Amino acid sequence: MAKENSKQLLEKIPHITNANPYSLHRTVFSKDSLPALYLHFHPEYEFLYLAEGALEIIIHNTSYILQEGDAIFIPPSLLHSAYAISNQGLFYAVVFSEEFLTLSGELSTLSSYINEANRMEYILALTPTTDWHSEILWYLKKLFTYAHDFSSMDIYVKSHLLIIWQYLHKHLITGNQLRKREHPQLKEVLDFIHAHYQEDISLDKLTDIAHMSKEHLCRTFKKHTGYTPFAYLKHYRIMQSCRLLQETDKKISEICTLCGFNNISYFNREFLETMNTTPSKYRKELSDC
Repeated sequence: MAKENSKQLLEKIPHITNANPYSLHRTVFSKDSLPALYLHFHPEYEFLYLAEGALEIIIHNTSYILQEGDAIFIPPSLLHSAYAISNQGLFYAVVFSEEFLTLSGELSTLSSYINEANRMEYILALTPTTDWHSEILWYLKKLFTYAHDFSSMDIYVKSHLLIIWQYLHKHLITGNQLRKREHPQLKEVLDFIHAHYQEDISLDKLTDIAHMSKEHLCRTFKKHTGYTPFAYLKHYRIMQSCRLLQETDKKISEICTLCGFNNISYFNREFLETMNTTPSKYRKELSDC
């Protein structure tokens, strides 16, 4: 496609504004009004969730069929369009920039893989039959439950996307990239952290798992994840605390302990640094949505 024609397909809708560095969309479609989504691209990331009906998503001439309850992750700058398969249906989309989640180390690390590699490799069709896909779908569905209300939703949207991005980071990087690269043993370290984040974890234990020196482990871990081992552990614990604050009515002090923090003041400080709010305000703002 000629360069000037490609530029014409750049979506004109402004997804990112100073007030809301993301956009939420609700689209009703039918076979009578084709296409369901016109051919376009944009520099932001996108999750599209199909709430009703059946839909064909075409991304750079590759077709993906979505059924009700499925979703798809579309990396930036990929031409995409959609066509109705069912007589009618409904889908939601959230479009967001890298800057929106800048407090999440996973975003910059995962986005660097996506931007350096063939972006087509990172298209991800999500279906409830895959366990970790179903976790992402649950958060997407919850996110779009309030897609009609754009006011005061920054924390709500950001918290859901952070947790979703954690799943992508865990499975796309640790599940794929580390197997392909020169240090597959890092996957064992990450798997151990994911399974034992509630416990005290020493650097000695991690070096034993990786069969590396402390210096080599820290250097290699940061190269592949964007974090030192303990910064990654801290961030993973914060993400798990977000999940518990959303899904349970457990006391914050209990969540602090369940997520591996043995000091409530330290937990509050680290939560504020990551989420730009306190655990109590975070829970309140989510409950108000």
